[in-house]
Amino acid sequence: LSNGSLDAEEIRNALSLDLTFCKADIGKLEEGRVSVSFGELRMNEADNITLITRSSKVHIEDAGELNLDSKRDVLNIGTAATITGTTYFTDLSAKEITGEISLVTKYGNLTFDDISENFSLVNINSSYADVDLSMAPQASYNMEIRHTDAFVTLPGVSPEPEKSEISAENKIFLTTGKVGPRPSRARIRIEALKGEIRLKQK
Repeated sequence: LSNGSLDAEEIRNALSLDLTFCKADIGKLEEGRVSVSFGELRMNEADNITLITRSSKVHIEDAGELNLDSKRDVLNIGTAATITGTTYFTDLSAKEITGEISLVTKYGNLTFDDISENFSLVNINSSYADVDLSMAPQASYNMEIRHTDAFVTLPGVSPEPEKSEISAENKIFLTTGKVGPRPSRARIRIEALKGEIRLKQK
């Protein structure tokens, strides 16, 4: 669909839905692949989708598994179980994550307002990007942040993580720690080049 609009209450399987210069409103999409270029997409519910976006605005209220290939977008997510994929010059924000984040991002911003105490993995590789993570108060996890010439702040994280120097000349450091009131297999792993990493324990 090009230069038009789409209104759909429910789509069970979008084998290939390509939207260019379009505005789309979808109530529910169970599974499939959606491509949006220079357009706007609003969706109430997405169970398991691959989203390919270019210079677009996307709002999804409730997502299950969301796989991203995003460039120069604004992506707003309500609740999601899993977000994976790549972003480039994209501003991505999510209100709540219940399971897993696995992203490679360059430039742009990642903001996750509430990562559930039941999450399993946060794995982010960022370059020249700002990353904001807010953890649930009772979340327990093992943390490893390798940062190269990047600014890292950890408000509320206790006990205080250990910071070790890998290369002073190249400004490479490793920040590690075990956080939370109970043993856990949950992990936060961040590899950051430049930018700012802010991880907040509520």
